Amino acid sequence: MERAARLANIHDFIARLPDGYDTKWAKARASLGRPAPATVIARALYRDPEVLIFDEATSALDQETSSA
Repeated sequence: MERAARLANIHDFIARLPDGYDTKWAKARASLGRPAPATVIARALYRDPEVLIFDEATSALDQETSSA
C-alpha cells in the first residue's frame, strides 16, 4: 500500500493524517481536497497492473505534481 501511495505521490499526505494509513476513508474524505485524484491513482497502482491508461490523469492534481 505504501509503495502505491509513494508512486502516486500521496504518501506524505497520508503520513500526516492522524491515523496515517489506518485512517478510515469516510473520516479522511472531508480533508482530502486536492489529493483526492491521487488516491484513485494509488488504488489502481496497488493492484500492480501490467498496463494503466490515464486520460489527463494529472490535470486535477496539485501544481507541483502536475508540472513534474
